[in-house]
Amino acid sequence: IKKVVQAVKEKVGEDFKEVFVGIAGDHIRTMKSSEYLNLGESRLITKEDIALLEENIRKIRLPNDGDKILEVIPQDYKVDENTGIKDPVGMLGEMVEGNFHIVTGRVQSINTINKCVKNAGLEIKRLILEPLASAYATLTEEEKEGGVLMIDIGGGTSDIVVYKNFKIMDTAIIPFGGVSVTKDLEKILKILNRQAEEIKTKYASCLPSMEKTDVIKVQGIEGRKEKVFSLKEIAFIINARIIEIFKFINIELKEANIDLEEIGIGIVLTGGGAQLKYIDRLLESFFGKEVRIGYPKVKGADIVNKPQYATAVGLIMAGSSYLDENIQETENEGKTENEEKKEPGFLAKIAGLITEAVVGSKEDMKIN
Repeated sequence: IKKVVQAVKEKVGEDFKEVFVGIAGDHIRTMKSSEYLNLGESRLITKEDIALLEENIRKIRLPNDGDKILEVIPQDYKVDENTGIKDPVGMLGEMVEGNFHIVTGRVQSINTINKCVKNAGLEIKRLILEPLASAYATLTEEEKEGGVLMIDIGGGTSDIVVYKNFKIMDTAIIPFGGVSVTKDLEKILKILNRQAEEIKTKYASCLPSMEKTDVIKVQGIEGRKEKVFSLKEIAFIINARIIEIFKFINIELKEANIDLEEIGIGIVLTGGGAQLKYIDRLLESFFGKEVRIGYPKVKGADIVNKPQYATAVGLIMAGSSYLDENIQETENEGKTENEEKKEPGFLAKIAGLITEAVVGSKEDMKIN
């Protein structure tokens, strides 16, 4: 972490002490809950009322004592008898009720992240759920309205977010990803991990039926005979793991009582795993929904507009949005007009510089 931080500081030319950090892992859980506030009399609902609702919801008892609330995400509100309200501030009513999507994580895991960041000389400004960051970077407002399932296949996990009518219907983290594919190849083909990673990066395919009978050769270790594998054989191994990930996602959707018909727009696939050949076709066949590959939406920063950078770019965008909201709350005047016009370019510059600092060059990162 220290090396990356130093590289970023040198590239950006600025010092910083606080960071936005992504969090994921199979310890992440989600739940839904509601909270109401009796105003005592009919009056205008204020921002302070909504803040009190969210403060109260954070006090609820969690199913697992070792968990901590990470995110409280408003779904919609009810004012007296009026339901499905997106923003009740300024409305007249005697009672306001909010429905919330709550994300929790293990305290032990959160503390470990805190310690690592502190050891690097930094403080965490805010923990952000990684699938929400990826969604921030790749989804459009139309998709969030019409119903969309975002799948981010990363290294250690596959993350999902479901939106409908601008509401988060579900978030989940599946404990399998690109690393699982590499380990499968390593174990089944009986090769080294680096050899398995190279095969995945160069020859990975999710559809055996689309592969020819071509073969590849892998050098033997310490004078042993080289090994020969067909591309079909490799595709069968990868296909099995990817389908397993899709099955886990389907189970999660059923447990969250989400009907595929609610996902009206379709599926957005992002993350390093989105680079696997024919994975979009396999995904369409499995769920029966149209699939597009999700690219981060940063103008003027082609280096980061790739699926494998969705989470990182989303963290930058979410962090920028969070800071802007706080600036607007504390300073009515905020930035000058000229400064506002520079923001998109500045964000693109920062995203590009950070990526170059982390990757070390402008070459594509391997699937991981």
